[in-house]
Amino acid sequence: MLRKVLPLTLIYAALKMNKTLTNTFGYIDMSNKTLIILASARRESNTEKFVKEIYGDNNYQLINP
Repeated sequence: MLRKVLPLTLIYAALKMNKTLTNTFGYIDMSNKTLIILASARRESNTEKFVKEIYGDNNYQLINP
């Protein structure tokens, strides 16, 4: 499985538009999809606050790898 890590600024921009980046740098609608976020335990609470502020009430799942 191919995993990509995007800089926080790109994630912020994608969430602000309620869309996500695809492999071809096009956009797909994320309004009915679950966003999965990987966060370290040390930064989990800050990441969750950030995502709630930007992503609103949409579905998301915070994972601590």
